[in-house]
Amino acid sequence: MIILVFSLTLSHSVLANSTTNKSPNQPSFEIADTFYKNNVNKKDYEEFADAKLKVRELIMVQDLPKVFDNREWMNYSSVWKTYQKKDIIENTKDLAPDQQVYFFFSLKDDGENIYIKNAMYDAKTKEIYSKGNGHWTKEEFKRKFEQK
Repeated sequence: MIILVFSLTLSHSVLANSTTNKSPNQPSFEIADTFYKNNVNKKDYEEFADAKLKVRELIMVQDLPKVFDNREWMNYSSVWKTYQKKDIIENTKDLAPDQQVYFFFSLKDDGENIYIKNAMYDAKTKEIYSKGNGHWTKEEFKRKFEQK
């Protein structure tokens, strides 16, 4: 009887562990920091060394606009964040909403100018999907993005 109870308990534990592990169809991806260090060609994208804001995310396409809602962005106008969200949505419309991507963003604000860089990589293929950059003087930025 003791052997029967022991074997049932053991088989139940093994079954519980096997159902919590990822299935073979769900790939596991390295964390964004590791991906940045090991896979990103610095000719395609390199963070500003003195960036005021750096984003490194492994994220589903449908969740990309939420990146701009984090509190680190509070120093920048909601108009600019809305512009960034719309740009992300437009640039990813041909991707599946549940597709995993690595998203990198770097912002340098030196008091007179604002510089940005960004890049997105397909998590499965590790290929760059898009990249971009921008530059505004503080006055240009305020005229274009500050709420009136």
